Amino acid sequence: MNSKKKEISKIIVAEFEINKLDNTYSDVASGELIAYFGSSGFLEIAINLGRADEIIPSTSSIRLVFK
Repeated sequence: MNSKKKEISKIIVAEFEINKLDNTYSDVASGELIAYFGSSGFLEIAINLGRADEIIPSTSSIRLVFK
C-alpha cells in the first residue's frame, strides 16, 4: 500500500470547482464557495455568508482530485 501522503488539488461538486482547501470562511470573499475540514474532521462545502444548499443539489456527487 502506498503510504505517500497526497494533497487535494481540486474539488468538483455539481458544476462548480474549488481549487484549494481553506481554513476559515474569511479565506474567501463573500458569496464564494469554500471547502474546508470542519471541527469533526469531515470535508465541508459551504458559501461564505450564503447557503450552499440553494445552489448545489443535495444529490450532487463530489469528486476529489489529488496531486
